[in-house]
Amino acid sequence: MPETSINIFWLLMGGAGASILGFGCTITWELWRERRQRIKKEKRFRRAILLELQENLSLSTENHAKLEDSLDAIKEQKLSLVTPQYLNTNCWLSILISGETTFVEDEEHYHLSRLYSTIQSFNNELKSRGEFWANNRALSSFTKELKIRDELLLAGTNFVSEKTNEIIPKLKV
Repeated sequence: MPETSINIFWLLMGGAGASILGFGCTITWELWRERRQRIKKEKRFRRAILLELQENLSLSTENHAKLEDSLDAIKEQKLSLVTPQYLNTNCWLSILISGETTFVEDEEHYHLSRLYSTIQSFNNELKSRGEFWANNRALSSFTKELKIRDELLLAGTNFVSEKTNEIIPKLKV
């Protein structure tokens, strides 16, 4: 009988050891899988931000050309309805709302936040320009004011392009 009780004891100990080993393997697997999913998500976020910044860069170039055309038309005492396009902020805002900004380091986050704040200000100024165009064409100083607004927007496109070009290499995946 004592030999049987020793066998049962070792069977129980083996079963407990196997359970602990299985539990440890399960935890390791879950941690590895979660880390792999987080890395994939971070890469997707970086790619999305990078694509949005590259699109904004091309839109800035188009807006720069449109604003230069508008300034040339103002110099010639002509009015041309040139409408610059808004720059995109949807991807960044979606990431901020989701709270998933851990994919960038603190310094990158700071620069991205400042860039997108500038882009938002630029978009607000574009909206203001459109409202000014729609409501104030009868003013005697309309072209003078429009010229000032367009020069500021032109400087804004240069600034956004410059800062975007600085940030894009930092976000390469």
